[in-house]
Amino acid sequence: MPNQVPSFYRGPDVPDFTRPQPVGREQEVERLRGSLLPDSGFTVATIVAPGGVGKSDVLRSCIGDETFLKDQCKFDNVLYWSFYSQGSSERVVSCDSFFEAALDSLGVTGFEQLPPAARAHLLANTLASRRILVCLDGLEPLQYSDPLLLGRVKDNGLATFLRLIAESPNSSSKLLITTRLAVTDLACFEGEKRAASFNLDCLSPAASIALLKAQTAITEPALLLELADRVGSHAYSLLLLRNIASQFYSGDYAKLVQDFSNFPRDPRVTQQIEAGNVGAHAFHVFAFLSSKPECSTLVRLAGLLGLFDRPVHESRLATLRTNQDVAGARLSALPEQDWNDLLTTARSLGLLYPAHSKHPDIIDGHALVREYFGPALQKEDPVAYKAGCMVLGNELARAESAPFSTDRFSQLYQAVRYFCMAGDLDSAFHALDLAWNKSAPSSQHFPGTRTYGLHGLELVAMSHFFGPDFLKLGPEKQALLFVEGGIRFRNLGRIQDSINAFESAHTLIQSSGLSARPEFAQGLCGLCDMYAAQGDLYRAIRAGEAAVAHADQAGAPFQRALARSRLAEALLFAQQDERATQLNSEALQIFAEMGQSPLPESQALYTAALLACRMSQEGAFLAATVQLRKAKPEAPSLLGRAIRRLADAEVLTSLAERSLTNPGHALALADIAWKVIREGLPLADQAGYADYVVPALKCAARIAKLTNRHQEASDFAQRAERLAQLHGLQKFLMRQA
Repeated sequence: MPNQVPSFYRGPDVPDFTRPQPVGREQEVERLRGSLLPDSGFTVATIVAPGGVGKSDVLRSCIGDETFLKDQCKFDNVLYWSFYSQGSSERVVSCDSFFEAALDSLGVTGFEQLPPAARAHLLANTLASRRILVCLDGLEPLQYSDPLLLGRVKDNGLATFLRLIAESPNSSSKLLITTRLAVTDLACFEGEKRAASFNLDCLSPAASIALLKAQTAITEPALLLELADRVGSHAYSLLLLRNIASQFYSGDYAKLVQDFSNFPRDPRVTQQIEAGNVGAHAFHVFAFLSSKPECSTLVRLAGLLGLFDRPVHESRLATLRTNQDVAGARLSALPEQDWNDLLTTARSLGLLYPAHSKHPDIIDGHALVREYFGPALQKEDPVAYKAGCMVLGNELARAESAPFSTDRFSQLYQAVRYFCMAGDLDSAFHALDLAWNKSAPSSQHFPGTRTYGLHGLELVAMSHFFGPDFLKLGPEKQALLFVEGGIRFRNLGRIQDSINAFESAHTLIQSSGLSARPEFAQGLCGLCDMYAAQGDLYRAIRAGEAAVAHADQAGAPFQRALARSRLAEALLFAQQDERATQLNSEALQIFAEMGQSPLPESQALYTAALLACRMSQEGAFLAATVQLRKAKPEAPSLLGRAIRRLADAEVLTSLAERSLTNPGHALALADIAWKVIREGLPLADQAGYADYVVPALKCAARIAKLTNRHQEASDFAQRAERLAQLHGLQKFLMRQA
């Protein structure tokens, strides 16, 4: 959506502040406004409530008062982002677009190749020097719904950003979030009065009556309360019923209550409501509306809207509604004026939002509309559903020769989604191949992640293959998707998800007897690395040995070196030093012959340094430092630079610890190590790889202890322990600080 809003409000889809204010939410709005005042002490405020209760309306009411935000809160700008409007129905969701839009709107450049955690640091640092209110509307697609991880943010970059903002009590910028799930990442900051959480309940009886009476002169509150009770005083359901009463019952609530009371409720909806999902009341109202014969075209319109997971331009919706196979004979034959009248009716009922005052060509509706009517169309008219998905997929995937850009990748990833929804996985894989640039030389593959850093968006695209039609792909493509998914989970800091993906690939490779491929070897390298991170050294070594065998069979130099390096690291932690040294030396030799692999070569050098540090002879330490000094120029990536400094610090620290009989010499070495680790720690943190941040913290604790910085030593050790336990990095808990 073009950014045509006043400069005070920034973002691709700023709300329309001309819409009516929510009924019965005056106290909640005032509490939220209070948390934004400079002296509130809060840096983060979260509104938590089920879908349709009114979170976004409360947010819109609060941030729509520009005078209050400027004069009393002292904000220079509001940066608004809606995850509802950027793909709320995804099983895997990315914050790539948020960071890109936020940094771009604040005038920051040169962030394209940074990993998500580094973008988080860059955005947080930019906000620290300004007075910006950042609004994240609809965070729940990026949170875990699993009971064991309930409410935790999936995306490592966004989790890092939330932590950095909450940890900055002196920052003039603040963060405002709406979500259906409490953000557990922020729970520890609530006790420190840095984060505030507001739970939004369903409407009070008085507010329910006021909402229902808004368009009628009825004076029987008992009748209105009966209707409100039928939907648990759920705000959006009441709004729908009020509009249905006006549109189809001429305001006769008695007749509406009678019909609605007699309409049977789907047992699955009842089950959701009893489980605490009050938003399911709206599904019952949708079903009631759909049962009316005069609403057939409205229902089909809502079904077409359900094909989209974000606001849609009217021209794209017109592509569907003029296609008889998709829209049906009646809707596709509507004259233009009748189509416009249908949109007006849908808006008056509340199925669509009112036309945006600044973007009238954009059509959008409540997230619950998409959640209900999209699956309903798929169930009731699967042919039309598939045809609509194919129309959209082909439209997005065309212009194959268009130059790569963030927008182009977004189109290809959406095309993958639609082809998968249609069950045409071959077309979906072709669109993914276009995004991966597989027709180019291997050095130019994966530009979306290598050049634009779109790890999350690409992972979202791949997630769509894992549906009921997944088996149609065949084991080779299935294994490739698992491998690539595991790599992107790893890049996003999601270690357990990465393990699950790599394990699935390994199982497929073994059970299907697939021929060796470089990609499979790389997946086995990832599995070895992740097993080692969790302390499962037996499995790590087995996976590493399989990776070496696959890489050798495939004859791929990079994977041959990488597999040996990963296996050597696992053997290092298993204290099989002789074999680890041999394999790591082979890896370094292959890397040297290749000439251009700075990051994995740095990782192999780090392993060499750790091996040398464990030996007692002075010559071993000298050999380690010589190896480090012989290395090629350091890797351009943050992780590569962090690893090089961590390796330096490990060697220097071990030398200092073994020189304690000469206190002056030991302290001099420790001081140098302190400077090196202080450079490396921020780099490792920004790179977002917990399995390098943890050893960096533990090394820093050892150095602080050597240099008599006892409080800092304790702080570093505690941070390392917490981070290791959070990410399940058992191998670092086994090592002594």
